[in-house]
Amino acid sequence: MNFRSMLLTSGLFTLSALFVNPAAAQSAATPLEVRPAASTAAGQVFRCTAYFPLTTQPVTLCTVPAGRQLVIQTVSYRAGIGIRTGLSSIGLQTTAAGQAMMDFFPAGTPLAQPSGTLVYAAHVGTTLYADGGTAIVSVNDGSFSAGADSLYVTITGVLQ
Repeated sequence: MNFRSMLLTSGLFTLSALFVNPAAAQSAATPLEVRPAASTAAGQVFRCTAYFPLTTQPVTLCTVPAGRQLVIQTVSYRAGIGIRTGLSSIGLQTTAAGQAMMDFFPAGTPLAQPSGTLVYAAHVGTTLYADGGTAIVSVNDGSFSAGADSLYVTITGVLQ
């Protein structure tokens, strides 16, 4: 079986995802075709990674290059916060077709660390759009200690 595996390792979490080309015919004579995202006709691969202290204020993660549209395909995050606090969601604000859009990703169940912190981690497949020249902004919700706790976010997708 042909496949390409992308592995994300974060602390005690290991997440795997398989990426295949569903349009390719699969048989013994024509095996399943697999192409890295960078070689697709759809566009150029885009990756944005940001690490910052958690806050309830909006934080700009990155800006989409002018003249291009970004199709966001995955959002990964890892948050480390104090044991007496909590994180309810990770929010992404984008601008698509000139309209402000807000999408939230639930924080899920944290893993308690021996150090006394809670770790939230996820890798989410999605389809979101962002216009060229606009910012992708993180807006987070919870009872965390603003500035003391941290968030690491990675966004991947394709520029068209």
